[in-house]
Amino acid sequence: MSAAMATAVARLWTPPRMRPPEVCAPEPAAAEKWPHSLVIALSRPRCTTCRGSGYARLPKEGLRQPCKCVLRAVFRECRRQWWRGKMMAYNRWRMTAGRGRKGGWSVPALEYVADFERLARSVLTRRKSAYGDLWPLFELHYLRGYEWRVCCWRLRISRGDFYHAAYVAEEIVGRACRELLPYPLHPIYPYMHPRHK
Repeated sequence: MSAAMATAVARLWTPPRMRPPEVCAPEPAAAEKWPHSLVIALSRPRCTTCRGSGYARLPKEGLRQPCKCVLRAVFRECRRQWWRGKMMAYNRWRMTAGRGRKGGWSVPALEYVADFERLARSVLTRRKSAYGDLWPLFELHYLRGYEWRVCCWRLRISRGDFYHAAYVAEEIVGRACRELLPYPLHPIYPYMHPRHK
């Protein structure tokens, strides 16, 4: 057995914590979920964490993670689409393909509204943060539209805790909207206009 082959076999059988840093390259699935063109387009130029690159400066475990400003931008785009669907500004019936010549009718904007609310509820009820439950805050502020004063009064939290929890909720829901499988909620165009084969 050659030295290169022995090294390759040793790397394959080494537990993940023991692998050297050069082996911990970005996974191809992670690169597909967060392509550089998307991340740099959504990043804030004045972000102090990523400095406009879109990726966090200190990636964990060798993987390039998107910055929090990118996750919040994804959330804002998805919430904007949720608001459009909620206001029913352009809800149209669409014929969907089915087996043979059978098909069905759908209203994609209302389906997006339902999927966004269901995803946010399932993700935020499972996660606990230092600020308590995130779902009641998300429901009051983002879905019902209450301003921060009403939310702070109803949830019995301070203004600072409210905004910290709101940012955490935006990051969690933004990541979930992008990484949802098999049909992510972001980008919005492929969701609203699926390709039929």
